[in-house]
Amino acid sequence: MARILAGWHPEDIKAELRKRHGPVTLLSQQWGFSRNAITETLRRHDYSQKVERLIAEAVEVPLHKLWPARWSQDGAPLPRSNSFDPIALPLCRNSQNAKAA
Repeated sequence: MARILAGWHPEDIKAELRKRHGPVTLLSQQWGFSRNAITETLRRHDYSQKVERLIAEAVEVPLHKLWPARWSQDGAPLPRSNSFDPIALPLCRNSQNAKAA
């Protein structure tokens, strides 16, 4: 069975950003994006590679260490499947609602 590379947890990344730069909503706006761009990038693997690069620079950690399933060691993006991302948060938190829908 293949080992899944998870990288940093999204909350750890947000905590590091807050420690270094303050609220992530303000940092996102300083970069010229919407208030929730950083949060959406951490939640969804297909949201923004540009924001992922800025996050890596801001926390001074290489992309492949933050998201090993998304980035190669040379900084090139890896193919992303819409069906699976080991870092993405579940879209539906209530399993009964998901089953009923």
